[in-house]
This record gives sequence, C-alpha cells and structure tokens, in this order.
Amino acid sequence: MPATFESKKFHCFAALEIGTLDVVHITRQRKRSKEFVEFLEALLRRYPGVLKILVIDNYSIHNSAEVRRFLGAHTGEFELLYLPTYSPWLNPVEDLWRVIKDAICRNVYHGDIERLREALDTEIEERSYENAVRSKLAA
Repeated sequence: MPATFESKKFHCFAALEIGTLDVVHITRQRKRSKEFVEFLEALLRRYPGVLKILVIDNYSIHNSAEVRRFLGAHTGEFELLYLPTYSPWLNPVEDLWRVIKDAICRNVYHGDIERLREALDTEIEERSYENAVRSKLAA
C-alpha cells in the first residue's frame, strides 16, 4: 500500500466472515509462512471451536511445511479450499482489497507508515463490505 514516501511497508492478512461480513485482519512487516500461521492463530482465537473454511489462493506460504504442521496440530479446526492458479476474480477478498485500497490510498498522503496502518485498521473496522462482495456471495 504505497501511500507514504517511506520505503517501509507492511502486509495485511485478512479473512471475510461470510455470515456477518466481518473482516478479521492482522498486519505484519513480512509475508511468510510464520506470519500466515499467526493469522491462523488469530482466527482460532476469534472463532474457537468452530470449523473455519478458508478460500485461499495458491501462494506458496499457504501450503508450506510450517502451515501444514500447524494445521495438523489443529485437526478439525480448519479446512482450506485452494482456488485455481491465477483466478483472483473467484475470491471475494480481492474485491475487499480493491475497496480498501481505494478508500485509504487514493489521493491520500498519510505521512508515515503507522498512520497508514491506522487508516487501514479504521477502514476495516468502520465500513460494511456487503456491496463490494455481494455479486460473488450471490453466485
């Protein structure tokens, strides 16, 4: 999300809860298997004892040995459904990213990376994403 003149960046891991359209997210400085496992742990805390079905792309960190070990230790907690390669139009979260980026990055200068991160958190907490994902959810 390039909306500052700093060379710093962060990555956002997010999931859209289909029933409520709530967005669960974490931000991290890196985007590796370790951080993806931290996101899965956040989902465990948010939805304890409930099967979490994640529709995800085939990015390598989603299927690493570290992630497979974590999922093996949490059998029955997660089901991962992998989308075909190069098919972002099938994933409602991609529409979510488009709306979020437009809201916080278009014609906005945040000054520094922390203000950009705060803008992301505020955007996710305060907006409804029903319109952004309605067509995919109806299909």
